[in-house]
Amino acid sequence: MLSHFSESACCDASAAALEVAGANALRTGLTIELREWDLYTGLPLGPWDLVVANPPYVLPEEIEALEPEVRDWEPRGALVGVGATEAVARGALDVLGPGRALVLEVAAGDAARVAAMLLDIGYGDVVATQDLAGRDRVVEGVTPSDH
Repeated sequence: MLSHFSESACCDASAAALEVAGANALRTGLTIELREWDLYTGLPLGPWDLVVANPPYVLPEEIEALEPEVRDWEPRGALVGVGATEAVARGALDVLGPGRALVLEVAAGDAARVAAMLLDIGYGDVVATQDLAGRDRVVEGVTPSDH
């Protein structure tokens, strides 16, 4: 999801996911631009004040270890995505304004690696936040103010 204070946009590689997002937006009265987009090509639009993403982060070899209700029902493209988190983080640098935030949901046990990656590519104020189960699952960072 890409968001701007006065505008909102949602990007997904899946037309079906965008259809569900559109129906949900109508139900809630949210005005949002929906755009089919491959995150590996960068992020569209901008500049944005906030980029929030839940990119696919399951490794191909981990798929069988998932809960059956996830493994057997969710589309593989929504789950498995080698390098997707890194692609979003790098792409967000191109569309975020100075001093603006990136927020990523990450795999359990991967927050430290993602936090280090954000620092390495230029984000500051990087923090990890726990989910309701007490696991570090959200990593956020801020673009440099001279960005």
